[in-house]
Amino acid sequence: MTLTRARFAPLGPRPGSAPTFSRPALMYLVLLAWGYVVVMMAIAEALSPQGTVLGAFFTLLLYGVGPMGLAIYLMGTPLRRKARRRQAALPGSSDAPDGRTQPPAAAQETRVPPVREEP
Repeated sequence: MTLTRARFAPLGPRPGSAPTFSRPALMYLVLLAWGYVVVMMAIAEALSPQGTVLGAFFTLLLYGVGPMGLAIYLMGTPLRRKARRRQAALPGSSDAPDGRTQPPAAAQETRVPPVREEP
């Protein structure tokens, strides 16, 4: 029995070709690099003769945590949208917060009459 190339192709990219990354993986790589830059900025702020630890904290917060949190939230929007559509496509799913599939019943009359105040 002879081995054919079509059946047992090598795994991975071809030699000489550039590796390909998916878009989310590339964005996470950019976020990781930006996090490194922000940490280095915060360290430089804290160790500088004119800098303070409070300034380093706000550098980390305003240049790092805020923008990176926003970027991660925006990158997750397509995944949340897919999950919402998948949930809506399931049989018996509902948009109601309590998970009910039937509309609420109409208001019924009260059995006890209200008490009238004396004039």
